[in-house]
Amino acid sequence: MVSQSFDDVIDGTDTDPVTIRAGETTVVARQVQWADPALASRTWKARCQVRTAPGGTLLESPAATIADGVVQVAWSAADTAAFTWSSGVIGIEVYDDSVAPEIAYRLVQAPITVTPEVVQ
Repeated sequence: MVSQSFDDVIDGTDTDPVTIRAGETTVVARQVQWADPALASRTWKARCQVRTAPGGTLLESPAATIADGVVQVAWSAADTAAFTWSSGVIGIEVYDDSVAPEIAYRLVQAPITVTPEVVQ
């Protein structure tokens, strides 16, 4: 993977905490702002993982999509109701694997919390 300062290519890594309410549909969406216009023309993909800690045990690997410069991760109400974990860290990155080595940039690295349902 090519390493480059993230702030040089995308307008910063989002570290704001993410809260999921168990039993509710949840969408995490972030707009990609390319500092280098040449990068905007690449064919980017997105991926997401939720872990106990950076490099820790994998809790979730939800699908991530990118369209029109917006990266999105979504969980259904049934998905969030079934979570057996209550906190961790979420990482979302965009990547281009059409080149070797792969180019990847971290978009989100933040704490994530699941609040339980009261009414079930």
